[in-house]
Amino acid sequence: MIRLVVCDLDNTLYDWVGSFVPAFDAMLAELVQSTGHDEQELLDAFRRVHQRHGTSEYALAVAELDILDEQLTLADRLERYEPALAAFRKARRATLRAYPDVRPTLERLREEGRHIVAHSDAMRSYALARLERLGLSDMFDGVWCMSDHELPATLGRHDLARQTGHEARELRRWGRDLRRDEAKPAPHVLREILETVGVSPAETVYVGDSLTKDIALAQAAGVADVFATYGRAADERQYQRLVDVSHWTPEQVVVERRMAASDTRPTWTIHAFAELLDVIAEIEAVPKETRSRRSLSRG
Repeated sequence: MIRLVVCDLDNTLYDWVGSFVPAFDAMLAELVQSTGHDEQELLDAFRRVHQRHGTSEYALAVAELDILDEQLTLADRLERYEPALAAFRKARRATLRAYPDVRPTLERLREEGRHIVAHSDAMRSYALARLERLGLSDMFDGVWCMSDHELPATLGRHDLARQTGHEARELRRWGRDLRRDEAKPAPHVLREILETVGVSPAETVYVGDSLTKDIALAQAAGVADVFATYGRAADERQYQRLVDVSHWTPEQVVVERRMAASDTRPTWTIHAFAELLDVIAEIEAVPKETRSRRSLSRG
């Protein structure tokens, strides 16, 4: 029996790119109007902040833009540019949606007595905020995600919580914050998850949208891998906007694009999250020793 389902979050349960980029664009448009700086100046300034913090998802970035040279504290800058931050939050509310059938599928998995944990390269505050906002937090027994970025000395967790919409707190039974060197695909993290829950690789399914991170990780750990193809359907313009403000170096962008064309072959493939139930049923119907290199493909 499959006793544990490990889920990636961003672009597996919801379209993160399709939510973050429109929200960022709304904030950017407001800043262009209110500061007098042109779009490219602001994009370059955001990139410098993101590179300094090692993430493209830094809710307090507006307060640290180096082209806004007013003699204000960081907290005062957050207040001054609140309309831009409000535009971001409004667009995020309008665009962040779980993919169809995500919650009913998670509910079904729980009804069947299976544990569900999240494993994400997203930072803790942002990952938990999205789960709360989508009403999915109660579906998970555990969350393994990256530790949060550092905060400026003059700002606190309440400032971050205001922008993410959630005061990060651990409500789950299992999980921990991961170090930067534990980003996917680090097999020892997945092995730790299995050991913590008390299951074997043969009792586990891993579902995610990245061949080079999720699928390669699951295969390295001997876990049944399920490729969520729908999570790779990013709009090219939106992806380019993400690159424009990314903390990645140009060399890392090239590597990321090369990795996206990986020849890693998934064992099972789904085109909607609800198909995960069919995959699990098929896996359980197949003897353990012959489960590899099978594929379920639905249009």
